[in-house]
Amino acid sequence: MERIDALRFDWDVQDGKAYRGARRAGRARRKRGAAALLLACLSTVVLAVMIGVVAMPAKLGSSAPLAGPSIDAGMPMVPVVPQVSDAPLGSATTSPTAAVPSTSGTPSPTGSAPVHRPTTPGLTPPLAPTVIPSTAASVPPPTVQPFRPVTVQAEDPRNELHGDAQAVGCPTCDGGARVRYILGASYLVANLTMPVAGTRTVTVKYESADYRPLKISVNGAAPLVGWGAGGGDWETPLSFTVTMHLPAGPIRMKLYHDTDPAMDIDSVTIS
Repeated sequence: MERIDALRFDWDVQDGKAYRGARRAGRARRKRGAAALLLACLSTVVLAVMIGVVAMPAKLGSSAPLAGPSIDAGMPMVPVVPQVSDAPLGSATTSPTAAVPSTSGTPSPTGSAPVHRPTTPGLTPPLAPTVIPSTAASVPPPTVQPFRPVTVQAEDPRNELHGDAQAVGCPTCDGGARVRYILGASYLVANLTMPVAGTRTVTVKYESADYRPLKISVNGAAPLVGWGAGGGDWETPLSFTVTMHLPAGPIRMKLYHDTDPAMDIDSVTIS
């Protein structure tokens, strides 16, 4: 009896081992089947992707454009021109925009076709700047005319001779005469007209045998004193110069001396 029980125990043990082995074998078979199925699915997906990639260029070449007007076969192609938005930085980006072709049958010249500018919702596109033509270039700058020297002869009838001052003939003088006897109440007033005001050089031509002074006053202003060297006779033309500021318009230039005899005056030149 004990022998039979031992044999039954051994059989049960062996049956349990066989059962567990069969279960493990079944699980292994199912895992291999699932792996094979997953591999088959992945292979199918990869093959489909490859077929789609190969066929995509052909589809893109034959399909119509996504947006924009239809282009006839005889209509010239307009190149894509990159446009930069005039909006502030950060509000719009630069994007290539195709120019809209003309539908009148005549191609638009390059640069004149209307273009589409990208817009951002909520922002108003800036207005195009207005160019105002400058008129400064049409106005020539003022021309500064050089000052032309002004000369008046002492014996000119428009001048004034006061007191004993008188004109006398002089073969070596510019106008053939000179004014003499200038002293005290006897003096010469030369009347001139200045085109513009400015600091000028006054040149007095005279004749004198010895060294003599002469005062010059313009329109009653304080006088300047000039000194003339003598030439040893009354036939040699001499001159001296002074610098004075003269106003524009008519002026009265008084040539005189209060206490000492002055030289004989030939002419006065302003330069």
